[in-house]
Amino acid sequence: MWIPPQNVSNTGPIDRMAPPVSFCRAALAVAIVTVSLSCQFAKLADADTWIDRNTETENAWRQGDQQPHLRVVSQQRRHGVGDTAPDVERIEYVCPPGASAWFWRPVPPAAVIEELQIAVEIHLAEAPVQLAVEIELPRAIDPDTGRPRRLVVRPLESQAWRQSYPAHALELKQADLPRGLQRALRMQALSTAQREMLDGRGAYVVAVGLAAAGAPVPRAFEIREVRLEGRIAPQQYLTDQDAAVPAQASIADAPPTKPLGGRLIGTRVELTAQAFRVDDRDYFARIRRWRNESPERLIALGFNTVWLEKAPTADRLAEFGSRGLRVICPTPADPAGLGDTASAVLAWILPGEVAAAELDSRLVETQRLRSLPEPLQRPILAHPVGDYAAWSRVADGLLIEGQGSRVPGPPWFAERLRKIQAETAPGTPLLAVVALDVDLAVQRQLDALLGDGVAPAWLPPSDIDADIDGALSVGVCGIAFSSTEGLDSPEAAASLATESLASANERLRLIEPWLLGRRDGGFDPARTVYQRDGAELRLRQPTHNRAPALDDSSPTDRTSGYRLSPAGIRPVTSAAIPAASATDDLLFTGDPRVVQSLARYLTPRAPAASERLLRQARLAQENTDSLDTAQRLALRRQLEAADLARARGDHFVCYETATDVLRRVQQAGDERRRLTFAKPYDARQSCPLALLPTTLNEHFRLMQLLAAAPRGLNRLHGGSFEDIDELRRFGWRNENANNNAEEAPAVEIAASSPIHGAHRLRLVGQDSYQGRSARIVSPPIPIAAGELLEITGWVQVEREQSRSAAGLLLTDSLGGPELSLLIGPTANYEPFRLIRGATDSTELTIEFEVIGVARVDIDGVMVRPVTLPTGLAASPGERRR
Repeated sequence: MWIPPQNVSNTGPIDRMAPPVSFCRAALAVAIVTVSLSCQFAKLADADTWIDRNTETENAWRQGDQQPHLRVVSQQRRHGVGDTAPDVERIEYVCPPGASAWFWRPVPPAAVIEELQIAVEIHLAEAPVQLAVEIELPRAIDPDTGRPRRLVVRPLESQAWRQSYPAHALELKQADLPRGLQRALRMQALSTAQREMLDGRGAYVVAVGLAAAGAPVPRAFEIREVRLEGRIAPQQYLTDQDAAVPAQASIADAPPTKPLGGRLIGTRVELTAQAFRVDDRDYFARIRRWRNESPERLIALGFNTVWLEKAPTADRLAEFGSRGLRVICPTPADPAGLGDTASAVLAWILPGEVAAAELDSRLVETQRLRSLPEPLQRPILAHPVGDYAAWSRVADGLLIEGQGSRVPGPPWFAERLRKIQAETAPGTPLLAVVALDVDLAVQRQLDALLGDGVAPAWLPPSDIDADIDGALSVGVCGIAFSSTEGLDSPEAAASLATESLASANERLRLIEPWLLGRRDGGFDPARTVYQRDGAELRLRQPTHNRAPALDDSSPTDRTSGYRLSPAGIRPVTSAAIPAASATDDLLFTGDPRVVQSLARYLTPRAPAASERLLRQARLAQENTDSLDTAQRLALRRQLEAADLARARGDHFVCYETATDVLRRVQQAGDERRRLTFAKPYDARQSCPLALLPTTLNEHFRLMQLLAAAPRGLNRLHGGSFEDIDELRRFGWRNENANNNAEEAPAVEIAASSPIHGAHRLRLVGQDSYQGRSARIVSPPIPIAAGELLEITGWVQVEREQSRSAAGLLLTDSLGGPELSLLIGPTANYEPFRLIRGATDSTELTIEFEVIGVARVDIDGVMVRPVTLPTGLAASPGERRR
């Protein structure tokens, strides 16, 4: 069945799904009983693990008081050899039927926080057993004894009793203990004459108990291990008033100051191809590249991890760790000086963006990190800008930017990740870095054309969602969200970005159990399937994916399909599956308990999820220029219908209606962006104003002005490619990623079929996975501040292999990768055009690179200034930000 969250983050909704439990008899059984505890006083930075595996000789479990009916027949610790005969504490007892035999084990005081996980591993239970915890309330003092009161909290589930049969693994869980504690406090209040509820603030666990069912004949159970993970000592967060009263035990014999046996160990972090593992629990990282936002702001937006670009201080780690946030950061000069706050570190990252030239020096640094003491051992991440194969053998995982052209629309992030997967060492963990705004090069271009400081920076939510969907279709162990600006901006565009970001993180939290499971479906992003314990999740079809839609079949005849969203779960018919797959994640399962667990989890969260998406839909509708009057009125009616659904409590319908509004706004924006590549311009072109829906009006105005604007003289020498020696003298460079002359791709001057003059340039690309793409770079061209430039030319692309991706990638130093122009196979010569502006005096270079296995002919390349005012500010109210 689907299980609510047990994540180490205080915002993570899901840890894992447990399969249905069937009971059968055999020889040996292992039972793990896990309790999730939560409290607002978390101090994760100082968390550790306490574990007792019965290596001591003295018994640790003790009979509870006031049990005259209980008789302990025998109790002893048995020491085995190896895993097949572990050390156990065996208890044999006799207790009347209908009564319970209570046994308690004192543990180090542990603050009640969500990260705390208590586990008792049982190897044999001849009668049903139940786990409970004893919690001390430091603010509730008993007037008769002067000591803090204590409460025993049992599981909320009605079937919390479990019996361990031989050779069958059994897992008992006591989740959502804060709610159980509140229930216990209410029951305590009802049992008193004053009906006054005790103060539960600052509560902490002092003992773990097992209740065994009574039986007329002797029964036994064997305990192998007691574990406290994510333990925080209470004195680290209690006030002086709270700590004034010492902890006292309420079991028969008061526990000693130091609990019997056991040892403290630090936080353990591993990194696999699917996910991080923190203290043996899977952890899908939702990462924010920090831009001075407060921890509370990041938690509200659904993040569980912070990426720091500079080595942190102990205070900085404590600031994030105390609020349940993990940290990815460079290693300080003295890591030991971080002390216990290093427990908040999820991974060390090599500082900055690393290049191939730094391999040797960074290899020395990684060796130093791997030699750190065990409490400081963490996975090592790198953020490379190329040579991914080499870096995958240096670091444990790679952060991959979504670098690539956003022309004519959102980048194909999934294709980029797949290429890097093919290039890196098998099983290399990848973390996707999704941009929330345009890069600095695009920002400067927008400033040059619109006027400094008035250009929008945030990407539309549809582009961000497309990158997320692409990353999930490939399979990543975390997603990092990056932007130049912080998420605290009051602008409408920033508000829309943050609302969409919160919705995206909410969805990631919901589907997290499957993201940590097994991924099927090959490389078809339209059929990305994750399997987890018999339940199948089909991710929604990526917004910009043009592959065939999902089929309308269930995995088996015994499964049912459901539409899954943060606002609820609803059945879906086979006929409706293709349409639903465009907007919803689809769940297929034959176990009704999975659906029931999901419904219980989503019910209290649905109102906030639907309200957030409704706000996002309103902002999107109000801040787009892509809608005509009729479309805008229709969407306003839909928003009113969504608001009515929310008012009557139908949050699923509200969420679905708001989703449809967002989809229609996106479709209108995409349609206008496609118009930028239609006639009368009739050229494959890259213009910064065509990148974002909010600047399309300015783009069309600029195109009209360019049609009649005069051009200056061509400034690019050698663009007609008539003589190879002349190109060398002018400064053209033949740059190939592989210096082996025998394998180097061809760059030549050919005489056949030129479009201009007597010759043209021919580039022949080979396998780009092996770094053998043909590449040539123009000489630098001086550019004055305030100039508007038009880069034009002719290109013909012939694909050499029918099944391979092939084309010519044009990148200039002013526009950068996001404004690069990718030209696929063409029937004949076709024109291309790049529009660029300059905010400062600089130099312009143009790079021509063949992608894949292709033959590319280039001719008639020119760089000319255009006499045109660069200020294109919109009229009031015309462009909404």
